[in-house]
Amino acid sequence: MHASPRLCPPRPSSQRARAALICVALAAGPAACKSGIDPALVVAEIEIELSERAGSSVDVSCPLLYTDKVATCTATTEDGASFSVEVRSGPDDTWPWEAESLTFGRAVATQIDALYTEVHGIELGEVTCPTLIRDDQSARCSAQVRGVELVFDVTTGEDAPSFQPVQGFVVAKLAAKLAIDELAKLGVEAEVDCGPALRVSVPGETFTCTAKDATGAARPLYYEITGNDGQLRVRSTPPAAPAPAADSADTDADTEQ
Repeated sequence: MHASPRLCPPRPSSQRARAALICVALAAGPAACKSGIDPALVVAEIEIELSERAGSSVDVSCPLLYTDKVATCTATTEDGASFSVEVRSGPDDTWPWEAESLTFGRAVATQIDALYTEVHGIELGEVTCPTLIRDDQSARCSAQVRGVELVFDVTTGEDAPSFQPVQGFVVAKLAAKLAIDELAKLGVEAEVDCGPALRVSVPGETFTCTAKDATGAARPLYYEITGNDGQLRVRSTPPAAPAPAADSADTDADTEQ
């Protein structure tokens, strides 16, 4: 699986400008900071960074900041999900921060869409995931393709997120096993190749697998998708082509005349 961006503290950048705002008490000396620093500018920087990662607005609230304490702030997404952010005093009047260990659903959705487009040739379009996916907790993402709901189980942790299809696909290995089992009932041992590992389970669509017996002789097997969650029927003959519409037949006849 591909790694996704994870929440981590931004590297202090040109923050000299905010030093004056964070502790204006230059004349009063360091003791002035002991009373607590208004976190407004720090909050603004955290909100910008988290909103960019989440792909939507994230609001952050922090208590007064102290140079000798770690402050626990609360970040809240547009849909009400919240998580903690720790802010501490750093060198040169900086305030590094670190959010709790989790992954934004937007990053996972992007990975799923990219993987299925590149590896399986299936363009998912808009993939919907929970805004936040906490480490070591499972979640579900989904997409609609050609009228079929595709569902993925997602797990995150210290490693890259993993996601498995659980609904809406025809799995080539299962399609092959279906044919192998049917051929075995007839006393025929064969290897079956069904091509792409995954197909969208669109009812009424057909595809072909190839069965090869011990002698190397090959024959096609015809499959019809009968449901939107991988249901199949194996056919020994290709499905009949749909009959032409009446007006099409009339048009052809007129053309020939």
